[in-house]
Amino acid sequence: MLIPYFLLPLTLAHPLIPPPTNTTTQILPTLRLLLTLTTLEAFLHAQACNELDPFAFAAADLNTTVYDTVCEIAIEKAAIVMEFNGLLEALGTPSVSEGCEYDFVHGSVEGYGRTAREVGMLGVGAFLGGVKVTAELPNLQEFLASIATTEARHDAAIRAAFGALPAPSIHDTSIPPAWAYNLIRKWTSSCPESLGYPIFPHLNATTSGKPDNGTDDSIAKDLLISLSWKPSDFAVEVDAKQPLYLALVDSILGSRPTILSVQRKMVNGTIHTGDAIIPGELTSGVAFAALTTFVELNSVEDLVEYGTLAGPVEILMS
Repeated sequence: MLIPYFLLPLTLAHPLIPPPTNTTTQILPTLRLLLTLTTLEAFLHAQACNELDPFAFAAADLNTTVYDTVCEIAIEKAAIVMEFNGLLEALGTPSVSEGCEYDFVHGSVEGYGRTAREVGMLGVGAFLGGVKVTAELPNLQEFLASIATTEARHDAAIRAAFGALPAPSIHDTSIPPAWAYNLIRKWTSSCPESLGYPIFPHLNATTSGKPDNGTDDSIAKDLLISLSWKPSDFAVEVDAKQPLYLALVDSILGSRPTILSVQRKMVNGTIHTGDAIIPGELTSGVAFAALTTFVELNSVEDLVEYGTLAGPVEILMS
């Protein structure tokens, strides 16, 4: 099944809801962000559908029906892109996603699976963040919530196909639009327009060890996170001896960011490094995290507004 790259400028769609008349300065950038993210997802799955085939999935010890599922997800993502374009057109706001270039170098079925899981969990979190932003516009909030559930079903289908738990935790993790914007920049090589969100310094994070989620009586293991960053990129000057923390945003609804100590390792030169440990009871699903100097933060919004020193990063834990 070949899908053109893409059904993308599909701007003839009509919105399924009456366009809101009282949009705030936060609403329109959020809608444009979610459109850009959905376009990125559509491109990812269409690329896999076009460049791979059922035989490649069979060679990866996957059922060949997984290939059909990937192609169907690509088509559904394109339909969501159509709806968003129609909504933004009705609001008189141009799309920024049509001129964007996306950079996915997975090269194999396994590589596609890893990227799709990462993008999928990010998509769910970003749409949940959009639902929160649109709380004062019930019709628009319901529209985004209905897409958030579709995002979750797509993500569950991909996770199950590649041998992961379809629903690794009982709650999904919501992330604010500013963080979602910074996270998708990893796969966006260029866009004709900025969405107006702040760009935070880059934070590298790698994990060592995996929690064992195979059986009900398994004991979740701590997860070691190795971090690296460039202090020269920070918006404020931070002394090399000043304590740093990893602020973790997880799926516990309404909770403050979990603050984890960072054990500094290398504090000389251009790149600094350190480690943090995520306790076993928190190692399920996905978490989003940022480097900070704050030992306590009241909310995720505070973390985004003034607490993010570098990051965010997405940590797939199961």
